[in-house]
Amino acid sequence: MPETQSFQLKQFDLYNGDCKVFTTSTSGGNYYVKIRVPGNPNGIRKSLKTKDEKLARHLAEQEYINVRARIQNGQAIFQPKLKELVEDYIQLKQLDVDVGHITKGRHDTIKTQLRHLERFVGDSYKSVLAINFGGDLFKTYYKFRKDNNPEVNSTTLINEASTISAVYKEGVRTGKIPFTSIPSFARLTKSGNRREALSIKQLKLITDHMRTKKFLNYDRENLHRYFIRDFTLLLSNTGLRFGEARRLKWKHVKVLRRGLNDKNKWLCEVNLSSEMTKNRKERQVQGRAGYVLERIKTYSNYTKQNDYIFVDNHSGNPLDKHYYYRSWDSMLIATGLDKANYPITYYNLRHTYATLRLYAGVDPYTLSKNLGTGLNFLQEHYGQVQTRKLRDELTKDLTKKMMKDLREESE
Repeated sequence: MPETQSFQLKQFDLYNGDCKVFTTSTSGGNYYVKIRVPGNPNGIRKSLKTKDEKLARHLAEQEYINVRARIQNGQAIFQPKLKELVEDYIQLKQLDVDVGHITKGRHDTIKTQLRHLERFVGDSYKSVLAINFGGDLFKTYYKFRKDNNPEVNSTTLINEASTISAVYKEGVRTGKIPFTSIPSFARLTKSGNRREALSIKQLKLITDHMRTKKFLNYDRENLHRYFIRDFTLLLSNTGLRFGEARRLKWKHVKVLRRGLNDKNKWLCEVNLSSEMTKNRKERQVQGRAGYVLERIKTYSNYTKQNDYIFVDNHSGNPLDKHYYYRSWDSMLIATGLDKANYPITYYNLRHTYATLRLYAGVDPYTLSKNLGTGLNFLQEHYGQVQTRKLRDELTKDLTKKMMKDLREESE
């Protein structure tokens, strides 16, 4: 309520006039406090919500002390809108991208997570104080997300909550909001469902379907699905991550022709720079199916060293993500794999590669280096392979010679 629109009544000053307490002709007898703030001509004006002069004096003194403490501690006096905190955080993470601490893909994920926050809070993107940060509002966040997307899993929700909390913590660090602003989420256990390795039958279903005219000729003019077919084969033969393979240029790969007359024996070597990998470390990947790269050169219009391998054949830009996902979904429906008891994604190809390599007897440490993951992580997520291999060893049938030797020893 601006002072120009009402007369101040019963006014008294505290702290040499830096804090004024008063009623107005339209306040119904309730007291207001106005506190002078350096650098701000309007200061802070707030209703004390009491008609008792003694209580009003006490509340005004508390408000003044809190404001002075925040000024001395370098905290913001006027609460920012949540949108401001979000924009600050996104800019901060962009700096991490620029210096190579996180990938652009990770930055895009953060922006997507914070769009969910915007929808949860509301389009008005209220001030931080207007959002019930100290209460139970964020306890309903998971329900809000599941109501809008029943298939969202717990791990995704926990990661979103972590990013939202990080936005608030950055606001605390910069003094814009108090520590008590950090939201509290409901307890949630991470999803136990791991991304499964595909069976040989499932993998064959996928690769066989991607060879059919029905699949390949869907977009014959642009040959997008030819690229998708070979992208899938490269992932299942190298264990590359989806994002790593999408960023590949011809300068990153080399074909090793082992057995000139048998293309199935051709190998490939992939050299990933630090900005292409999830852990920001350079990595050299050795894989099979070198013939896939040679085949791409026969239909791609972009095969110079600095050209992308998986490319839009008209523009030379990296193939857009929606082509990958739309083609994959089409394949799942056509093969019936959309009805599997767990979601099948491109990531399953990486898991399948790792599992098959372990069954083939590849040393776990060597495999972890090829995958770009820690040995402990590999053992934790693929330990069941070693268990099955041991079980096979421990339950082998005795050979006829072993049986004969045992009978002779017992005689």
